[in-house]
Amino acid sequence: MRIAFFDFDHTLVSGDSNELWYEHLRARGLIQAAALARHDGFMADYRAGTLDFDALQRFRAEVDAGLPADTLERERRAYVHARLLPILSADAVAHVRAHQAAGDRVVIVSATRRCLIEAVAERLGIADLITAEPGELVAGQPCFAEGKVAHVQAWLARHARSLQDLDASWFYSDSSNDIPLLTAVRNPVAVTPDPRLLRLARERGWAVVGAPPGAR
Repeated sequence: MRIAFFDFDHTLVSGDSNELWYEHLRARGLIQAAALARHDGFMADYRAGTLDFDALQRFRAEVDAGLPADTLERERRAYVHARLLPILSADAVAHVRAHQAAGDRVVIVSATRRCLIEAVAERLGIADLITAEPGELVAGQPCFAEGKVAHVQAWLARHARSLQDLDASWFYSDSSNDIPLLTAVRNPVAVTPDPRLLRLARERGWAVVGAPPGAR
């Protein structure tokens, strides 16, 4: 089995899907300034490598719970078509298509929730998603940072496989938070990497694709 794993934000799409989601809610008058400020704080912690992911998940759930179910569903559909599908990364899509053409299985692995990823996955013909769902832990860890390795291994175990016995494996990501999974695959690929990831990729001879840091 050959598998190419792809991160989502700043990898398959050239932006952060969660930030864009809350910008969409702001434009629709459906989120308060205080909540936006809280999310900005979470994103600053993410970039600094100090994110409390459980707190972020609680925040996401609170925002969702504050909207009527029909409104939430309607706005998610509008957001996907207006803000998310238009920022699919042409470079990343080319890599996805190349892997698919070679017969490799393509899997999205993301700390973003499935509901914000599914439409992009469907557009790309990707059936396998490993995502951050509220309360879903593997070995006590969310699907974030080192927890992504545990989630990938658990997903592979359901297919009687492990990262170690795959015939070939890749992981495409922009973020230094993903260094654990990048290290665990045979072919790590840094995509428009942040400064820390770029430095490590150069030190270790990893493939680097996309624009240099600061070009986002």
